[in-house]
Amino acid sequence: MLSVMDDTGCSSDGSDSLLVLVSPVPTFQGTEAPELACLGVTAQLTGAYQSHPLPSQQANSLTPMPIQDLVGVPQSSTISVFGTPAGAVIADPSELGDICINMEHSFMGDLVVQLTCPNGQTAVLHQQGGGATNLGLANDFGPELGICWTYCFNAAPDHGTWAGSAFGGPDPNVTNGTNGFYTLLPGAYTSITPLDQLVGCPVEGDWTLTFTDLWGADDGYLCSWSLGPFVPDSAFISLSPIYSLPIWSGTNVVNDPDGVGVATVLLDQVGPTQLTLSVTNDFGCSFDSLLTVQVIDEFIAHAGPDLDLCEGPGLLNGEVTGPIAELACTYELILIEAFGDGWNGGAHVDVLINGDTVATYTVPPGTLSLSYPIPVLYGQVLAIHYQAGTIWNVENRIQLLDASGAVLYNSSNGPSTGILWEGTIICPTVNSGPFFSWSPTLGLSDPTSLDPSIFSSTGGWYILSAEVPGPAGCISTDSVWVQPPTSQPFALEWDPAAGTLCASASNLDEYVWWVNGVIHDTTSTSCLSAPFPPGLWSVIHYPSDTCVAYSDTVLICPELSIIVDGYLLRTIPDLGTYAWTYNGDPLANSTAPHAVYFEGSGTYTVTVTTTYGCAVTATLEVTVGIGETTPVAPTLALYPNPNDGRFTVVAEGLKEAVVQVEVIDLSGRTVHQWSAPAANGRLRTDLALDLAPGTYLLRLRSGDGLSVTRLVVR
Repeated sequence: MLSVMDDTGCSSDGSDSLLVLVSPVPTFQGTEAPELACLGVTAQLTGAYQSHPLPSQQANSLTPMPIQDLVGVPQSSTISVFGTPAGAVIADPSELGDICINMEHSFMGDLVVQLTCPNGQTAVLHQQGGGATNLGLANDFGPELGICWTYCFNAAPDHGTWAGSAFGGPDPNVTNGTNGFYTLLPGAYTSITPLDQLVGCPVEGDWTLTFTDLWGADDGYLCSWSLGPFVPDSAFISLSPIYSLPIWSGTNVVNDPDGVGVATVLLDQVGPTQLTLSVTNDFGCSFDSLLTVQVIDEFIAHAGPDLDLCEGPGLLNGEVTGPIAELACTYELILIEAFGDGWNGGAHVDVLINGDTVATYTVPPGTLSLSYPIPVLYGQVLAIHYQAGTIWNVENRIQLLDASGAVLYNSSNGPSTGILWEGTIICPTVNSGPFFSWSPTLGLSDPTSLDPSIFSSTGGWYILSAEVPGPAGCISTDSVWVQPPTSQPFALEWDPAAGTLCASASNLDEYVWWVNGVIHDTTSTSCLSAPFPPGLWSVIHYPSDTCVAYSDTVLICPELSIIVDGYLLRTIPDLGTYAWTYNGDPLANSTAPHAVYFEGSGTYTVTVTTTYGCAVTATLEVTVGIGETTPVAPTLALYPNPNDGRFTVVAEGLKEAVVQVEVIDLSGRTVHQWSAPAANGRLRTDLALDLAPGTYLLRLRSGDGLSVTRLVVR
């Protein structure tokens, strides 16, 4: 609005409001191009964007205001709403959206809170009542700001009035606050006078929130408040822009006229190729997203010389030449300081690649967390060495993330000096399958190795493939002829009742037994007795004057069982892949050798598929709680759930002044534990834990009572 004033003090009434259209910045989540591709590949491009509408129909006041202990003196905060045509009015209370107040105040019984719209109509939100119940985490005994909580009013509230929801009210919705006082929980509440009182209010203009303190000795703070979003109807102007179709640009790019954001690109130059996705809206604003494809030159697989197996197991000698060894990605090192005064006493981290120190990092004062990128190449050996500080080392913590964001290492507070983590780099471009592979796999000690051992009675062509799995389109193959032994194989017989594994040729001087491509034992007799490691078994004879003799192969599968371990069901680990079900339905997080039986009584089944071809199943009927005498457990709840590691724990019925709280992951490992004080049989504590996304158990022990609930971190 424009107003003009001359030097005599006369002013105009002001022009009509001028609406300025400001474009939001879109995001490009879902825009995809391959990070890595081989020379000559035609790659598929997918473009996507998300237009984020402006909060045009929501008004906010972010200016904090103290609510002073001024008995009977109104204290007001005003929001100016604009962006709607003149004459637009509230026709129904639902069109107000939410009236949200972020505040703290001790003793809500002091207050009258009311909202006044631009033409003077008023709705009373709170009229004293509620007694000593606080709003937010109020600072009762000083002028300092407490912690503001958000309380809303709308046409469909979840709770009654503030007074009715206070401690001692007919429907209390409170928790333990500061200094032993109850505090009203955040939520949507009912106003004292109906919000119908605001029907007919102009939308555009000044909306005023007024607090009046009618008793002495208490104060508070208004951190912020908001109105809306107002429900749009034909009287409102849409401030969301309209976008054109996304278009790709770059060398050799062809946009698909029938596909939204779809294009192809011929990658004919080695090195980085830059591609751009652009969109333009009707506000005249253009935005783009730049992606880079790393194009690598051809590489060649060599399967090695032909091999004759007459003299015994041989060794395939494969190799790969070319730039495939230069695949690059970036790991992330995160250094955390609990207090904010930096890592003291010389604490630092050394980053080693292939044994050489390439960088040294620490945390300076005034910082709680720092993230450092670590550029790496596929196949390099990365090590993280930590030098502990001479003072306050307990405040220090370290995390390492791989190129896909997965947590590889997460230390506890105060790690010791030494190598904290060491491993071989696997970049995401080669993480979805074998980098090298031989086919067929029969008789090979490791079909994903360049130089596996081979023992085979059939021989034939063996093909080596070197590839970057996924959309990169990089693959090279070569083959080698393996000459089989000339003698015929003999039989191998497994008798599970007798527990014996015997070769049909019983007159040989020495037998070498193999399981899953690895030598198990050498004997002078033709039989082995149980127990046997499960897997693919074979036996070989190496005579001094003739060609080696091979048996056929026998598959021995593991015997599977399920045991109950606390809140977990466990089976034999390290057998292969695991799948758990409950009454026939898959369990969440069911691919580990253990599962949580929170679902209750019923039939739990685990199926294990081994790498050598077995598929075995075990079943257990679980009965929870029948016939058990269990101490009375305290009630336990947490909110919000799911969360990002920040949540509130509330427990009642506690028998001890100090309770033990643990966070346990689904492997049964305790990742956090602490003691917490309880007052009058109650506990309320706010937590901020650094937890990886996933499902955990929160366990609280008070005396002989034990309560457990699920904690989900996203």
